[in-house]
Amino acid sequence: MGVATQPDGKIAPGLHIAGVDVGGMNREQALTALGNRAAAAPQVTVRAGKNSWTVAADTLGWHADAETSVQAAQKITAERGVLERLQGMIGAAQVQDIPLTAAVDAAQAKVALTTLTAGLNTAPRNASVYFDKISKKYAVKPGVTGVKVDVTGAVNTYVANPALTTLTVTAAEQAPGTPPRLWAPT
Repeated sequence: MGVATQPDGKIAPGLHIAGVDVGGMNREQALTALGNRAAAAPQVTVRAGKNSWTVAADTLGWHADAETSVQAAQKITAERGVLERLQGMIGAAQVQDIPLTAAVDAAQAKVALTTLTAGLNTAPRNASVYFDKISKKYAVKPGVTGVKVDVTGAVNTYVANPALTTLTVTAAEQAPGTPPRLWAPT
């Protein structure tokens, strides 16, 4: 379903995207005018447990999304009333600047966050039973708790809000198992 614009399919006069005047242009012309114009990728602080890294957002799949910004301009054009359209026809349109929208490539974000937090994942080690040669008795070596980071949750959060400058990757403890019983009580 397309977004209705002016009768000739052009964006209303006075509309700008990230400072670029796209008024009077059709969709293709507006995209060409924006070209590869991208806002500078912000820095993002990634936190996981006690660890923290600062990386460029484009490393995490962040990119400018000119298509969505042009669609926003088309929507504003469609919603303009008769008076606003008349002002545009006589060259008296109010200037309105729409920010360049950003988006996040989920696959790239997942790869980057998985690589960044890889050293934090530790498998739990189950408790074990061993024979202590000194005491001549069986003993239990306690298990060790593991850690699993939730990269998918962080990716979903970042995709939903590309403007974030702090991203938290949650780390959950994984409990170890208990040793099997070697004998049954009588």
